[in-house]
Amino acid sequence: MSDTVILTLTELDSGDEIILDKCLSFRFEQERYTPYTTFRGEFILPRDFGNISSVALNVNGNDIHKGPVDTLKISHTADGNTVTVTSRGYTAALGQNEVQPGVISNLSLGTLLGAEVDIPNITWEISLKPVNYLYVVSHTSVWDVAVNLCLKLGGDYPYITHPNHLRYSMPTETLLVAPYDDGNVIDFGTELNYRNLLSEINMADTNDDPTAFSFTNNKAAALGIKREKFLSLDKRWLECETESLFYRSYYSMRGYNSSYVTYLGYCGEDINDRLRFESGEEKRISRILVTGNKNGVTTKLWCYKDMFNNL
Repeated sequence: MSDTVILTLTELDSGDEIILDKCLSFRFEQERYTPYTTFRGEFILPRDFGNISSVALNVNGNDIHKGPVDTLKISHTADGNTVTVTSRGYTAALGQNEVQPGVISNLSLGTLLGAEVDIPNITWEISLKPVNYLYVVSHTSVWDVAVNLCLKLGGDYPYITHPNHLRYSMPTETLLVAPYDDGNVIDFGTELNYRNLLSEINMADTNDDPTAFSFTNNKAAALGIKREKFLSLDKRWLECETESLFYRSYYSMRGYNSSYVTYLGYCGEDINDRLRFESGEEKRISRILVTGNKNGVTTKLWCYKDMFNNL
């Protein structure tokens, strides 16, 4: 079956949609710890248009990206006209907007994203219960507050599913991707990434003792990595200071060990869907890279093994 790649541009003033289905090249990426999807594509342009308010990408019948335009370039050549677009998903606004500092009581994702801030085109997982309170320091982004909240709600790091949905728990229904069954695998392997690992984290207390709270990462120590941090007291984690150091250390280990598979096509997979390897083992998907041109579409999937994934 041939691949289909369709880009929809929405005009700002008229609201008219321009459908582009002749793709010269595109790149879409989605990652477990990144609060937005990214897209870049070059398409043949059938006609001129006005200002564009948003772009939407559909690959093989799956809506995987929606967001505003970051950059747009129209080229006129002897061979025809093309448009090149880059875009980040609407959830990029979570990192571009700040929450008013202070103490927020009975906070959930619903009250954070539905009352404390107003960011359009974003949906979120309904949390079963709020946290009693959350302390917000100055210049804290909505995403950072959401991370803090989700860790306290369920001890897991939040992530974005397409299009523009914020989650903090594992989905109950998932897609199983099995490229080996169809003989479409191009390559597979493993990757290690130790660039972010911290060996020790220290936090001061109210008396300014710089090592009042500390945590040692045994994995980094075993690798001979020495990266030590000293932090001032984080009021967001009062009475849970050591727990906050655990999470900081866990985050420094993000994606440090991963397995990957590259295959022909795209099946509509999302973050934390399942990938079946040649051995029959299934792992949760942590990163998705979909690329294509006039010759077809290729997908590369990574499954992280770290403190938040595939334990």
